[in-house]
Amino acid sequence: MLKFRFYELEQLEKQFAKIDTEKMFDDALLQISQDFKSLAQQTFKDKKSPFGKKWQQSISNPDTLIDSGDLLASVDSITQGNKVILFAGDGLDYAAIHNDGLGIMPMREFIPNKGKLPKKWKDLAIKAIEENYNSKILKK
Repeated sequence: MLKFRFYELEQLEKQFAKIDTEKMFDDALLQISQDFKSLAQQTFKDKKSPFGKKWQQSISNPDTLIDSGDLLASVDSITQGNKVILFAGDGLDYAAIHNDGLGIMPMREFIPNKGKLPKKWKDLAIKAIEENYNSKILKK
């Protein structure tokens, strides 16, 4: 015989009612934003695109895309509404040319383009959401 205790359901409902879902979502987005910034910066160290494709080495600089360090330092992210915006190259005309490739300049992607998200990035985003959600539930 299956027995169900309704008071357990009521307790669970009370726990969920205490959660500020908007704050939880904002906190998760902030974590995702920070993670994505770190992952984009890591591409410079790995010399690989976010999708794992090795960059073509620069002829003039063995530290491809790291000359003055300005491009790497320009990588940043923000949250805006329900979105994470990752960007680089504010004031650096050459940022998009390197990321997307142009003419004889090979693509050295450091920010995912074409609306696709690498699996590692997606997994981190899901993890941030789950951890944030679980931490809010367990605190109540």
